[in-house]
Amino acid sequence: GLYAARMSFDEARGRIFLYGGSGATTSSSVWEWSGVTWIERPSPGGNPGIRQGHSMLFDANLQQTILIGGVDGGGMETTWGWNGSA
Repeated sequence: GLYAARMSFDEARGRIFLYGGSGATTSSSVWEWSGVTWIERPSPGGNPGIRQGHSMLFDANLQQTILIGGVDGGGMETTWGWNGSA
């Protein structure tokens, strides 16, 4: 199973966004729940890499899900935004 991943609800697109976590390996996958199925999404602009224990929220002003911090074996001070395509 997957643990220490984080989810947030994208109010603009009506989708649940899931990032990171640990299980057999630590993940850097970007996933969205469409209401019917999980879809792995490419992140052409890159993503913040493998992590767990981060925080996420949807910023209505920016119309983005914001990821903050987390760890990959050491602490991280990363902030990253996801708008559904980048």
